[in-house]
Amino acid sequence: MSEQYGHWAEAGMSEQSYEVLVEKIKAWGRRRDINNPATQIIKTVEEIGELSAAFLRREDMSDAFGDVLVTLIIQADILGYDLRLCLETAWNEIEHRVGVTENGCFVKSEE
Repeated sequence: MSEQYGHWAEAGMSEQSYEVLVEKIKAWGRRRDINNPATQIIKTVEEIGELSAAFLRREDMSDAFGDVLVTLIIQADILGYDLRLCLETAWNEIEHRVGVTENGCFVKSEE
């Protein structure tokens, strides 16, 4: 286990594969009948707000990142998307994108 994730063992957590966690999260959402894409996107925005607040307060953001991912996994499941495929699609779109980095943020060139 890497030093970065050493706190998992201390908290009684184990390193699980991404695929296993995704399936557990999908099942968790289904058991709770989370099935409204409109309210789920609002939940995602709320969790992004909490992530932003943790960043600005210089707090640990592990839980906040996780909460955002949970809401996205459930949203994708509701709408029938596979997030791994979505990520691959995005990567294929940006892999050879050209642009410049300004103030630490990439700005793509007009194509």
